Amino acid sequence: MIGVVKFWIWPLVVLAALKEVYTADYCDPKICFGGMQNIGCRNNGKLSKSCPKDAKIIEMTDELKKLILDTHNNYRSTLATGGVKWLPKAAAMPTLTWDDDLAATAQMNANRCERGHDKCHNTQEYLNSGQNLNYIATSADTIDVKDQVPKLISSWWDERHDVNKNMVNTMYDPGKSVMVFHFAVLGSDKVNKVGCGIAQWTNENAWLQMYLVCNYSFNDFIGIPIYVKGAPCSKCTTGCNPKYAGLCNEDEPVPQLIDYPAPQA
Repeated sequence: MIGVVKFWIWPLVVLAALKEVYTADYCDPKICFGGMQNIGCRNNGKLSKSCPKDAKIIEMTDELKKLILDTHNNYRSTLATGGVKWLPKAAAMPTLTWDDDLAATAQMNANRCERGHDKCHNTQEYLNSGQNLNYIATSADTIDVKDQVPKLISSWWDERHDVNKNMVNTMYDPGKSVMVFHFAVLGSDKVNKVGCGIAQWTNENAWLQMYLVCNYSFNDFIGIPIYVKGAPCSKCTTGCNPKYAGLCNEDEPVPQLIDYPAPQA
């Protein structure tokens, strides 16, 4: 059946993965700001009881992981090499690789069958985790996951049109009518890990919807650069990635800074 498709950005900004959740102490108060409870604390990794009866977790296969990583890294390569003409090139843009722990907490958000940011999804390793959300709704009977996931990610990339070089140098909030924070995470040189989760269900209007959640190793913060400008790879300590032009190799070290104020989204 060919149906009508609705496509939105959600505003601001499996099994293998869940194994990590059971061994990590997500109830440790040190990993969340201000006493907030982590989404992984006492979470069994299953769909919420409040989800519609047809709700299901979309299996995060190796093929789907690769698709998500390639989509992110191709955009980051375009940014780093000057493909966004009004923004500077990036001196040390890391290649994103997959993190099962971030993916597990992302899936837990998706498993609520409620679109929206959770209060805290930090991990023991990543204490300033960022999060991007998006979804699609359709009157069709099925959703082609591999076709739609890149489109959902592309809408975060589309926010580049509202980003200027001053934001790159020092991130600031352009106002409620302008959405840039999804892009700020996607294009951050402080991010080197990502993990995503997907759930699908039929909403109250009988539309089938697919909800994508991606968690990142770092977040967007007001007052710090999105990335350091310079010749591509000029500040990479491990050299350039031969697959993605302008990105550092996968083993490029990225310090995890934890002394910034709470994130904006």
